[in-house]
Amino acid sequence: MRLLIFFIILVLSITLPNNQNLNILLNKLENYYTSNQINQFKLTMDLIKEIAIENNQNEKVIEFLKQKILNQGYKNPFLTEQLGDTIFDLGDYELAEKLYSETTKYLNPSSKISSSILSRLFFKISQINLLQGQIQDYINNLNKSYLYEIDPENKINLKTQIIKDQITYLKNDPTKIINQIKELIEKSNTLPNEKKEKIYISLVEIYSNLNMEDEARKIVENILPQFNTSSSIITQYQFAKDKEKQKQLLERLVKEYPKIDPYYIEQLANLYYEENNIDKAKELYIHVITAIPTKYHLLYKLAKISLEQKNLYDAKKYIDLALKQTGNPEFFELAGDIYQGIDKNKAIEFYQKAYELYNDIKDKAKIRQKISNIQN
Repeated sequence: MRLLIFFIILVLSITLPNNQNLNILLNKLENYYTSNQINQFKLTMDLIKEIAIENNQNEKVIEFLKQKILNQGYKNPFLTEQLGDTIFDLGDYELAEKLYSETTKYLNPSSKISSSILSRLFFKISQINLLQGQIQDYINNLNKSYLYEIDPENKINLKTQIIKDQITYLKNDPTKIINQIKELIEKSNTLPNEKKEKIYISLVEIYSNLNMEDEARKIVENILPQFNTSSSIITQYQFAKDKEKQKQLLERLVKEYPKIDPYYIEQLANLYYEENNIDKAKELYIHVITAIPTKYHLLYKLAKISLEQKNLYDAKKYIDLALKQTGNPEFFELAGDIYQGIDKNKAIEFYQKAYELYNDIKDKAKIRQKISNIQN
């Protein structure tokens, strides 16, 4: 029966003009709300929202819901939450918040299911507070969400978010926050390793924001190495001061996680370049530029490396590609250096372009000397 109703609604939504179809669906919605038919109400509400957003009918739907639905009173917390979700998506945050708040009055926190729903509702209210810049209300409702949450992992994640946002938005007393962190660490010990790791990485961020670098480093050096994940390795890399240690961590990251963000591959290439391991650096730069062709600064590096290796063919290829993306005078100067061994007239053209673009007198003098050397 439910599938048949949904099929009829779907056929209507395809065959009728949007305004006519929307009116039919709104009337059906009112009937479903009056008769407390939750599933049919939800299906119809989703279709109405989709049509309203596509056809800029948000205000019409919200006004209908106010006059025909909400005037009937709050019949069911599930329907009221669904209405709140729809009205939020349609852009009326104040009314959505009112509906979520109203729904909380009908739920008994002594029931696990109701407690979980309460947590979800207060979280939604907190997000509206944040959107509206009501920071203290945001923190208060996030705390209520934490209070009612029954899932241990979700509870710890919420507590982590609260601590981070207290630092970011409220600049709360660090002593109180540190006590909350200790409580969080104790609770996180009950989680399996893969979930515990996320908490510790968040704690590193929290300690860093509190300028407690020593505490952050203790976690990075003593706890994170036991977690063999890309997130753990990246955090260790970010805290590594020694370049050799940075290199070791990046090498491990690139080897164990081939699809890692090319940013880290580029950082490893830079370290190879600094220690004059040119072949390895070039190999990784090529890997990155293949993945992200718009990184013209790497094309510049590859052109420079190729020129140093007296490989004019590759040098020309890379600098030509780079110059299609930027007008940086340094790039035109390098193009002139490369083309000296290929086409001297073309090299002069590139130098002249660099001369026009440079602002510094010393740079201009350098370019004039290079042009003079070719002409003589």
